[in-house]
Amino acid sequence: MDAAPLFSLVMCLFDVESYVGEAVEALRAQQFDDWELIIVDDAAEDRSVLRALRAAGRDPRIRMVHNNANLGLAASRNRGLDLARGRYVAFPDAEDHPEPDYLSVAAEAVAAEDPDVVVEGVVEDYFNHRGNVAFSEELRAPAGVYEGDEVDRLMLPLGVGRLIDFVFTKFFRRSMVGEARFEVGRRHYSEDFFFVLEMMERARKVVVVDRSAYRFEKHIRAERNLTFTEGTFLESERRVAALQLHQQEHGLDTPDSRRALGAVYGRAIMDEVARITEQMSDVPKGERIAWLGKVREDPLFETVVAGPGQPDGFLDGLIHQALVDPNPKKALRLGHLIGYLKSFGPESWSRAQP
Repeated sequence: MDAAPLFSLVMCLFDVESYVGEAVEALRAQQFDDWELIIVDDAAEDRSVLRALRAAGRDPRIRMVHNNANLGLAASRNRGLDLARGRYVAFPDAEDHPEPDYLSVAAEAVAAEDPDVVVEGVVEDYFNHRGNVAFSEELRAPAGVYEGDEVDRLMLPLGVGRLIDFVFTKFFRRSMVGEARFEVGRRHYSEDFFFVLEMMERARKVVVVDRSAYRFEKHIRAERNLTFTEGTFLESERRVAALQLHQQEHGLDTPDSRRALGAVYGRAIMDEVARITEQMSDVPKGERIAWLGKVREDPLFETVVAGPGQPDGFLDGLIHQALVDPNPKKALRLGHLIGYLKSFGPESWSRAQP
């Protein structure tokens, strides 16, 4: 068997025929070439496999395995992780676009510091209803080398800055990952968060690089059903609760940290309110008020929203005022307004914020 590469890249396929060819080609065009790509076909029903194989050509660094049935993203990533041979493992997505220095930036950090985790920034490309990029937003954490307790303190800026949500921009030492795996059965938008959280809890040395070499595509969705809303909100709630628990367990829980998490939680609440108050929503007004009432009765709401006071920032302050007001209609009206502004596209929403 050939010598193990520096990086094992795990990419999962399920009905991504429009994107996967470019994603594989972007990896083959990397400036750094000591890697393997493990493509896990999760019983794709379209031409994803064909497009991936065409893009891979005869590249010996690329291999594909097939699931007999659709197992989901977490289980598919776990299968790829079982097959990984590299010193570090990463999980680029089949729908996104790594820049040419995505791997070389990480390789330089590994050579210089031998960390447990490398964290890169990310550029989110927001697509409008016409399928065009409306605008882009770059997310980066403070660059530096973090060791020991500094890693624990890094979690709050990663969480508040949403960088903990992106597994694609992290490179994990495989020996540190060990037997840990993605949690099967969790909703897809929390799988990344909880895996990254566990890895950061294990890490004793983390390098955050001053480069965003990964482009993540965000497309407009329209989910208005209350069942969906409660499901997505519960995951948002669990993520904020996990970050708050981390702060408590590591002696980092302060009024300032609670306000920062309260801003994250407040925006999550308003995102859900916007969905259920949208013009085409089938959720009755009484159920909207009842849902918001349940949220406000949760202990987490008191801990990070009502208790510590108003967070910084105009929009976060406005959201906080509406959420703590005894009249729930104020929060519902604000959520509806936010949803209305977002309906014109992400660029319009971004420009509407002071």
